[in-house]
Amino acid sequence: MTRVVVAGLGNDLRSDDGVGPAIALRVARSAGPGVTVLVNAGEPTDLIEMWRDADVAIVVDAMDAGLEPGTSRRVDAAALSGATLPSGASSHLLPLPNVIELARTLGAMPGRLLVFGVQGSVFGPGEGLSPAVERAVERVAAEILDEVGVALVS
Repeated sequence: MTRVVVAGLGNDLRSDDGVGPAIALRVARSAGPGVTVLVNAGEPTDLIEMWRDADVAIVVDAMDAGLEPGTSRRVDAAALSGATLPSGASSHLLPLPNVIELARTLGAMPGRLLVFGVQGSVFGPGEGLSPAVERAVERVAAEILDEVGVALVS
């Protein structure tokens, strides 16, 4: 059986940085058997352990790439270098591109790693997502569920 892990990164006490957990929780409501959905505040070793034995890992995180808030990007991380990955707004101990490079070095990459970044606009202390980012939650969760469905039938 294909093992799929979906990890939402972020801190829901830092406004739009909480989009990763919000999307992961939305995915968890619809994901079927064979899919593990987790939330991670950005601890690199925990994230690497989450995906170590996965056939497919999907990570969703806030990003600050100067795009319109709520814009999302999907990147197949295995095919790219760390410099070309979307970087988070980074309340994380180690930015996601660095965690991926560390996992490569340790031989701990999943079979396939997809990264979904969602452009945020507010990253300071506070609960709740900005309106544009809130609107992106359902759309990005649906995209991730499509990826999960493809992974499970492959």
